[in-house]
Amino acid sequence: MPTLRKDPVSGHGVIMAEGRANRPNQLCRVETRVDTVVCPFCEGQEASTTPETLAFREPSSLPNSPGWRVRVVPNKYPALDGRTKNSTMVLPDNDPLFPTGSTSGIHEVFIESAEHLTSISQLSDAQIVEVVRAYRDRMCTVAQNRWIRSAIIFKNLGAAAGASLEHIHSQLMATSYVPVKLCEELINAERFLHQEKGCFFCQLVRRERETGVRVVLDTDHFLVICPFASRVPYEMCILPKKHASHFEKLSDSQVTRLAYVLRQTAACLENTLEEPAYNLFFHTAPFDMPTLDHYHWHVEILPRVTSTAGYEWGTGYYINPKLPEDAARTLRTGMVVTRGKNFAPGKDG
Repeated sequence: MPTLRKDPVSGHGVIMAEGRANRPNQLCRVETRVDTVVCPFCEGQEASTTPETLAFREPSSLPNSPGWRVRVVPNKYPALDGRTKNSTMVLPDNDPLFPTGSTSGIHEVFIESAEHLTSISQLSDAQIVEVVRAYRDRMCTVAQNRWIRSAIIFKNLGAAAGASLEHIHSQLMATSYVPVKLCEELINAERFLHQEKGCFFCQLVRRERETGVRVVLDTDHFLVICPFASRVPYEMCILPKKHASHFEKLSDSQVTRLAYVLRQTAACLENTLEEPAYNLFFHTAPFDMPTLDHYHWHVEILPRVTSTAGYEWGTGYYINPKLPEDAARTLRTGMVVTRGKNFAPGKDG
């Protein structure tokens, strides 16, 4: 029988309808390749991008030239620009029917390998650590802009997930406002703290570890689960086990451990679903807020193996044909845990 589940922090509802999995085309593999004639992200094509804002490269190499391992560049076709630094999303009251407001921000691209690779699972130990370090370092840098309040790092892998290039890359969008989804999480998490006398995320980590039914990977510092109210089949969430509200405050050792978990999780997903398209994004507390007692930064991963249709768009509720308990069980069998020589994941991974 279908059941309705709700996520207390995001507020979204999900109808778990296992019978829907028998429909034609359900859970079908979606083409992930995005063909390009000349890849502008490959080494030697530096002139095809905007000048780099950060790069990890060989000491003898020059900026915007070959010899790099990870590059960060302003998006050539930005959804945001930083020219109007005092703009906000506060809307004027002069037209309640058509409210509008100006906005600004920073839109960058992380080019995660000089080689033409298509997944972070293909990166070496040292490469994936540098990618996550670039995430953290750019977050730290944009946070120093007083007009920037919030930022999100996200990855669109595959054409079905919105990627226009197959070369592995992620993006950062930093804004002068706090996005609605993050606001909802912050408000609901604070309400939970007051009502239940504890952090939702801390309690979630404890309860999920106790039952184990939705756990995909459990390491000394991070927990990977299929959320109780998963919106799509095989959705995963990476949570720090120790209370931490701001991603940009990660230490170097935590960066290394998170890199391990990210690569293992990506490999697990690809082993299980035959290289699906997916969206991955980081949620972290706004820069202008102090350390929060009610919030954890976290990573959400949504495989694009089903499509959003009329009911979802019309109601805001999702229909998921795969129970997260079953998805986690399947994903655990696809989790091939490897210990790289540069990782120190701990006794349990």
